[in-house]
Amino acid sequence: MAKKGGSGKTYTSKGERRSSIGSKTKHTGNTLMNKQQAWLNGSDPWITIPNPNKEETSKRFIKIRYSTTMHGTAKDRQKNMYVMK
Repeated sequence: MAKKGGSGKTYTSKGERRSSIGSKTKHTGNTLMNKQQAWLNGSDPWITIPNPNKEETSKRFIKIRYSTTMHGTAKDRQKNMYVMK
């Protein structure tokens, strides 16, 4: 009788079929709206954008604070807003 091929702990998937775990993908519109809502509520979430420096090929995307793109916090923008009477 032949020996069994070893324990089942070393099995590696070939990746041929889709996993059902990843079926619920994130929609960028919903994610961005959630981050904007968090920014309006006073927190400062991180967002991922394409790297503007095209010579850094190892970093295709970079993470920056949302307030950097919006030029300040929501409270600062509300203070500086001009209201016509």
